[in-house]
Amino acid sequence: GVTAKTLAAAVPAFVGGFLAMAAIRTAGDYQLANGSHALFVFEPLVWKSAADWVGGFLGTKVLLGTGLAGVGLSVNAAAFSGAGLAPFAVGAAGALIVG
Repeated sequence: GVTAKTLAAAVPAFVGGFLAMAAIRTAGDYQLANGSHALFVFEPLVWKSAADWVGGFLGTKVLLGTGLAGVGLSVNAAAFSGAGLAPFAVGAAGALIVG
């Protein structure tokens, strides 16, 4: 059966953080749309500035970069020794096409 322990092991911790941040953003935007302060505290300009900083700088520069570094640093380079250059050529071609 499903227990709290097995569920916690199956769901990564960042999923909870993502859901919490989505709920906070949704609640704040909803309150602003109805003429109130975001989360009963923040003025519209402060809320927009904070949302832009979290989404623009923190999310795309710091957290995404940290996540990519974590994935890259956990790769075992020896596992690629027998693959040859074909996977790297396909990856490079994809990167050039996407931009």
